[in-house]
Amino acid sequence: MADDYYKVLGIAKDASADEVKRAFRRIARKCHPDVVGEDQEKINQFKIAKKAYEVLSDPKARSRYDRRNQRRAEAGSFFEAFYKQTEQGFPKGGKKGRPRVRRDTSQKRRADPANNLDLDDLFSQGGDFGFGSGRVRSGTGPQGRGGSKSSPVPGADVQITLEVDASVAQAGGTVTATYYRMQRADSWRPGSPGPGLIRVQDIADVRLLPGTPDGETLRERGLGDAGAHGGPYGDLVVQLIVTKPTRNTKQSRSSRPAENDEDIDLDISVVEALLGGRVELPTPQGSVLLTVPPGTSSGSRLRLKRRGAVDGAGQPTDLYVRVRIVVPGHLDEESRALVKEFAKLNPKSPR
Repeated sequence: MADDYYKVLGIAKDASADEVKRAFRRIARKCHPDVVGEDQEKINQFKIAKKAYEVLSDPKARSRYDRRNQRRAEAGSFFEAFYKQTEQGFPKGGKKGRPRVRRDTSQKRRADPANNLDLDDLFSQGGDFGFGSGRVRSGTGPQGRGGSKSSPVPGADVQITLEVDASVAQAGGTVTATYYRMQRADSWRPGSPGPGLIRVQDIADVRLLPGTPDGETLRERGLGDAGAHGGPYGDLVVQLIVTKPTRNTKQSRSSRPAENDEDIDLDISVVEALLGGRVELPTPQGSVLLTVPPGTSSGSRLRLKRRGAVDGAGQPTDLYVRVRIVVPGHLDEESRALVKEFAKLNPKSPR
């Protein structure tokens, strides 16, 4: 006996579209293949529920299903009455027992569709559960008997160029792209006559791997134009333009770094300047622990080999660190006394 789709989903025959959707979600949360793994019994339960949802969520398919069940119920009542009249046997020339009912094989039974629905589709805000426009897959595509002008159309890819600083491209990280694309309107519903698209400005976080070269093309799945009439989204295609880093030009002529090298400032305390220490320093090639030698003066420059941004040939340059000593803005009486004692012990003037 064929499955009763209403019983499969556990809903009444007059259930609304939202009730159908909620019932399918409940079953999918427990029986989806991504959840149950190799439990074939629950996988089969999910497939039957998916098939029931495909039919009952589409008004035309649901109407046909209800009419077919009504005809079967009426035929069943007729045969039940007929069997009662023939409990003692058929009339002369007949055969005792229940009559053979010839099955209608004029229509082949449609096999279950492939289980191609993932959890992201199932619980997305769109709510079409990955079935495109919500139509039942009857084997007649857009050009077949069941086709229509409002069949889903895949969305186009959106292509943009994005400038990225060389230090970010070398070290890796995330950059933000701002662009325009076609998005599905919140008011659009499966079966609506219009394409259901609106033009919006969107942003996307594009992740770069370390060592990303100039001209690299990245593809972000599903971030392109939405498809008309519930069609799938296209992709965002990003072509990267790696730009040279901005160099600090405020540097001493006597210690000017080589071309493509750069300066950064490092603030240290008086104690670190006097006694030395190790300070964590972010660089285009990642964080390092920089050793500050004892007796370092403000304005001193320290060189870190191959820790700067990459040059035009893709090689890391040297990084120069300019030291700045930061003194406390206020001293308590005890600290002032200690400084005065230090001055007595170290009377040498820097001038």
